[in-house]
Amino acid sequence: MLQPQGQWFVPGMTSPGWMAAPADMLVPPVDVLESDHDLIYIFAVPGARPEDVRVEVRQQALEIEGTVAAPDAGRYVYRYQEWPVGRFYRLLPLPPELDGEKAAASFDRGLLMVRFPKTNRGRQIAVNVQSPEQNPSPGQGHLI
Repeated sequence: MLQPQGQWFVPGMTSPGWMAAPADMLVPPVDVLESDHDLIYIFAVPGARPEDVRVEVRQQALEIEGTVAAPDAGRYVYRYQEWPVGRFYRLLPLPPELDGEKAAASFDRGLLMVRFPKTNRGRQIAVNVQSPEQNPSPGQGHLI
């Protein structure tokens, strides 16, 4: 979903089912991409530097936080500013089929990418149901 100009960071913004950020924090937008083998979360954090970003996985949730600084802060006085600056935060629940211990993060051109490989946990597995005649129990052929 496209955000209106100037709304890339919206204080307290959250999606249904996702956890809200503290009211004084900026909330970076996120895209989630999926393949058969992994899930990738891509956060837009223009102006942030990799050393100013913290990424953690705990209790099946992805938590990111950091700071976006104003470019050339101190050298100039802003006459007009739309670029959001300050602290950002986002906490997202992770699906059970992701392996948080094998997560990998990268940062490039203002995009924070966090990749999670999928595991077999949480996947739907069909179980073949047999009648007692097909697979009798030891003894009398009864389940109980």
